[in-house]
Order: sequence, then C-alpha cells, then structure tokens
Amino acid sequence: MSKYDDLADKIKFDPLKTGEIKRPDFSNMVDTDQMEKEIQETLKEKEEYKQSVLNTLKNIENNTADIGSLISLVQQSNENQEEVLDVIQSIMEISTAKTIEEADSKYRHVMDKANKLNSDVKTIDGLITHGKMLWIGVKMYFENPQ
Repeated sequence: MSKYDDLADKIKFDPLKTGEIKRPDFSNMVDTDQMEKEIQETLKEKEEYKQSVLNTLKNIENNTADIGSLISLVQQSNENQEEVLDVIQSIMEISTAKTIEEADSKYRHVMDKANKLNSDVKTIDGLITHGKMLWIGVKMYFENPQ
C-alpha cells in the first residue's frame, strides 16, 4: 500500500453521504449599483474640474496674449506715452475692485480717460478694448465665485 492509500483510509471520505448544505451569506455583500453610481459621480466631478481648469488656462492665455498689444500701444504713441500709460494703469486698477459696482465705476473712469486722449483712433480703440475685457473678467469673477 502506498502512503496515499493510507491517508485516504484515515480521512474516511464518503461522497454519498450528504449533509446539510450551507448556503452563502449575501447580506454582507456590497451594493454594486450604489458603488457604480458613486464612481460615476466622482468621474463627473473630476471631468467638470478639468474643464474648469482648462477654461481658466485658456482665459489666462488670452489675457496674457493681449499684454504684447498693450506694450505696442505705448510704443506706437510716442507723443502722449504718459497719457496712454495712465490709462493702462487705470485699466489694471479695475482688477482691484472689491465689488461689481466698484468695477463698473473704474471701468467708466477708464472709458472717460481713453476718450479724452489726444491720440489716434487705433490707440484709443485698443485701450477701450483691453479695459472692457478686464472689466468683463472682473464682473464674471464676482458673479461666479469659485
């Protein structure tokens, strides 16, 4: 007799005997539908965050691209650089506004200064465009705080 036969005799396994079959307990199983819902919500939130960051980066890119054109405005208007720089400084002050009303007031001040410049139409138009762009950005910030 081999050692396996000895072992089989000791175990005394009878495949014909059936006892009570124990059924698995499903009460502690995880609700996969709920997990899937939570995963989908998390993925949606991450995607919305990515889109928000992407939009912010695009806005930054657009705003910084205009800095070069502001510099060229100063360089092109040799006869009244001080006045143009004063208007640019007023444009930048729009971003320091604490309320929408203050931003509106600063924007109106910029428009008045730009319209009183003794400069060419292109320079005035460029300054007004940049002032309006910054004013809109500040208003959007106050209307949609993050």
